[in-house]
Amino acid sequence: MRKNTLNKRSVFFAYLDAEGIQWKRNGKTTAVFGSLHLHQHQGSRFKIPANLCVHGDVHFAEYSKIPKNIEVTGSLYIHCSPLCRYNSKITIPASLKVSSSVYLYHYNGRWPTNISVINGHFFWIYSDIKSLPEIFVVKGVMDVTGSILRTPPSDLTVGGDLKMLGTRATHLPERMALGGVLNLSFSEIKRYRGSH
Repeated sequence: MRKNTLNKRSVFFAYLDAEGIQWKRNGKTTAVFGSLHLHQHQGSRFKIPANLCVHGDVHFAEYSKIPKNIEVTGSLYIHCSPLCRYNSKITIPASLKVSSSVYLYHYNGRWPTNISVINGHFFWIYSDIKSLPEIFVVKGVMDVTGSILRTPPSDLTVGGDLKMLGTRATHLPERMALGGVLNLSFSEIKRYRGSH
């Protein structure tokens, strides 16, 4: 039993070795020095361990489970298939830490309420956005093009442009501070709460 468990755990580290990505264990945390490209097609035995610190970018493609306690010093990418409606089952853990930008494509779900500051860009496009934090700060560009934004933040600060091309939302944030341009082309946004 123990041997099987070790084999299942080692598939991820075998992937790192095959890709030439260096890694080092430090107590319960594993530091990974390089960018990761992870997808469902790597098989059911491919399990990403919790407690990772990735010194690079992380790409999840059509992934069903994102482990807890992942720290990404680069950017986070989540690519889901526009043809699959099970994307709403994917959850982003509240323990996630991202130092740079976030790019979500065809990802239907919620952004953790405790992650309220994005140090880079924040793209969440062609998706069903269930919710964002009440107070949300994006230091770069924010882009929600083609998405349904069900619950906009009440207080939004964007350091660059805010792109809402073709976005559907009940209303805009009550308080908004932009460092760039607001683009609402082809959007369906009602001006006031409760308007029909």
